[in-house]
Amino acid sequence: MRENLNDPIDQGQRVKLHYKEKYVRFFWQGDTKYFVYEVEPVSK
Repeated sequence: MRENLNDPIDQGQRVKLHYKEKYVRFFWQGDTKYFVYEVEPVSK
């Protein structure tokens, strides 16, 4: 799945990020409260 997220970026395409904001963070989730769940290529 990680390749699917990076493919449009590697090809120089613009992308739209879909993310969720979490109000409670746990140490194993990192330092951010935003979690990207979808990357959508945007046509020019």
